[in-house]
Amino acid sequence: MVLSVQTGGIIERFGVERTYKLIADAGFTAVDWNIDHAWAHRGAEFDENGNFTGCIFDHPMEQILAFYRSELDAIEKNGLAIGQCHAPFPAYKPDCPEFLDYAIGVYQKIIGFCGAAGCPYIVIHGYSRRVGTGLLPKDVDAINEKLFSSLLPVLRQTKNVTVCMENLQAGGTMDRRISGHCHEAGPAADFIDEMNRRAGREAFGLCLDTGHLFLMHKDPYDYIPKLGGRIRILHIHDNDGIKDQHLAPYAGLIPWEDYCEALRGIGYRGTLNFETFAQVRKAPDALVPETLRHIRAIGEYFVAKIECK
Repeated sequence: MVLSVQTGGIIERFGVERTYKLIADAGFTAVDWNIDHAWAHRGAEFDENGNFTGCIFDHPMEQILAFYRSELDAIEKNGLAIGQCHAPFPAYKPDCPEFLDYAIGVYQKIIGFCGAAGCPYIVIHGYSRRVGTGLLPKDVDAINEKLFSSLLPVLRQTKNVTVCMENLQAGGTMDRRISGHCHEAGPAADFIDEMNRRAGREAFGLCLDTGHLFLMHKDPYDYIPKLGGRIRILHIHDNDGIKDQHLAPYAGLIPWEDYCEALRGIGYRGTLNFETFAQVRKAPDALVPETLRHIRAIGEYFVAKIECK
């Protein structure tokens, strides 16, 4: 199994060259590339013509590749692979519904970019209902149907890229009465299967987020087997069961033996990727190398647990 860690939480502090050396020196061989920073996802800017601005993916592909060239070179120089990436989010803003069309255009461009850059998996968040928006469950279903079905044409052309939906908490809240996107195993499996049927290939999968699963009180022995081989990639991180803290495993309350056993049960052999940016941010600069080595050591322990016969 390949061990991976996200670049978020590191690259903002240390820059491109040092970030990828730190990751490689810690023993990781792949990265979760945080290109979700491509837009400031808490707001939208408009130009004088009323168009959304501020995203590198608004530009032609040659400019996008040039923009990321130094980072791609640093990744290659340090012997790392791009195991997966995270697209910008959210795709939908209740107070600005037209943003969805803009987001879809960005995601279509990112799929092509990842095909060119050699990134096999892209995490794209679906929309989860929030209290107070006036949106009904059928409205949310329609938003997610439009979002993911709009990616089908480019995914039929870019056959070396898979889009992974993520099991999300309910609209960014801890209200467990509301289902976040892919929060319920059965509907998540059905939606992925339907999208793949329409794509004519396995163009969609699930990014299993351990922190979100725990926050929403889902049993890994129930959820993980129901998704089975649809689980293509992972966001591994820990929390206290109250907040989405993105800590290293064993820094929170998640029962990791259960998760390892459930993943072993479905024969998971994909990348073990750690989405532990907050744990890295908590460490002073001098301790970041040791923090990354600690996370990598946990990964090796998990590999032994998941791969054992």
